[in-house]
Amino acid sequence: MVIPTTLSSKALLAKNFRFLRHQTGMAQEDVAEASGVSQKTVSNVESPNSKSSPLVTNVEKLCSYYGVSPSSILALNFSESGVEPQHFSEMITQFCALNPERRALVVALAKELATA
Repeated sequence: MVIPTTLSSKALLAKNFRFLRHQTGMAQEDVAEASGVSQKTVSNVESPNSKSSPLVTNVEKLCSYYGVSPSSILALNFSESGVEPQHFSEMITQFCALNPERRALVVALAKELATA
């Protein structure tokens, strides 16, 4: 299965994976070996200009390696948010575990805090 990507989501995916790799200080070859994908896959995933869309399994392997969820890699610009990618993944997991009423409370509180 291929992840459907628009130009903006593909660019965000590339930017986030590149950011994560730079945070670790690793070369693409090292990430590829450690995560179980090819170096070409790492290169393509990190390139917003790549003509191919990444396979879901490869994105999952890379996310698992970096300790982030696939949903967070496509939802937040890690390099500009100031939120640690691993914290964002944990927040998403906890948020999804809430019932709808508590989710609404969390969203309302976040909106209130953001405007304060």
